[in-house]
Amino acid sequence: ELLPLQYMALRMPLEVWTHISDFAETRFLSHSCLTLWDALRWRVANYCVSDSPMARRIAAVLSPTNGLEVPPCLSKVRLRYKRCGAKDAEALAALGASPTLSLLTLELGGSILGPTGAAALAALANSPALQNLVLDLSFCSLGPEG
Repeated sequence: ELLPLQYMALRMPLEVWTHISDFAETRFLSHSCLTLWDALRWRVANYCVSDSPMARRIAAVLSPTNGLEVPPCLSKVRLRYKRCGAKDAEALAALGASPTLSLLTLELGGSILGPTGAAALAALANSPALQNLVLDLSFCSLGPEG
């Protein structure tokens, strides 16, 4: 007996859907049904930031150092921000403390990070859960120590 595609899809284990979501690096899959919404809604977060307060708010929400509960299954974060300063970089570096974050991509090309911001981002290399760290620092001003 053939089942409609939607029923066949829901019969697949959630672990399979998790792998598909991780591979696709998008959270749109979580919008297909309530079961997948519950399982996948916080797996992947993509942001394109235009100002400093927004970058710091995103970092505060996703960072376990804020005293709030971190999304329990947050696995991948990609953030694009071209005007990142030292204080913003320090706030974003707090993402490294997330216990579930395995991939962090920060596209900060053209930013003025200075030595303080560069040091904060360099500390991400020591994050315990991060398996992949991608830093785009092209055309960034890091200072003489950078």
